[in-house]
Amino acid sequence: MEQITRKAYAKINLVLDVTGRLPNGYHEVSMVMQNVGIHDTLTFTKRGDEQIVLTTNDGQLPLGEDNLIYKAVLLLRELTGNKDGVTIHLEKRIPVAAGMAGGSTDAAAVLLALQELTGVTLPQEQLLQISFWDWDFKKSSCKRKASGSVQTFRIVCWEKQPMPGGSEKS
Repeated sequence: MEQITRKAYAKINLVLDVTGRLPNGYHEVSMVMQNVGIHDTLTFTKRGDEQIVLTTNDGQLPLGEDNLIYKAVLLLRELTGNKDGVTIHLEKRIPVAAGMAGGSTDAAAVLLALQELTGVTLPQEQLLQISFWDWDFKKSSCKRKASGSVQTFRIVCWEKQPMPGGSEKS
């Protein structure tokens, strides 16, 4: 049984300024973010079929297509054509809807871990284009200044920091 485990770290906004509203309803923002030590843990187990099975310790989370983890698997399948089945267990520690990027960092972990588990990869540029808001922020540990909207979000490393608790891999 092929299995890998990844940590998906939360972030906090040290500064968050909503600088405008776009016609599509999204907001322009400027912010400074920092990784913090709290993280979700995702365990990925390769299956012998094409099923996507999501389990979690948090009974309040949706387990189907309304979950960003599930959406990330579907998106990766669409982009790569790989339909390998996977069971993903989410040990949820990042508070839900707390503005700490719990959902998007979990989705980012899916994009990275499934590439490793299946051997199918996407170019870095494509991963950044399909990012779940602050995906690029989750790949490394530094204080970052970010600005833009969900479609034009750009992040610049400001000050390198050690990743809380070590590497994203466990």
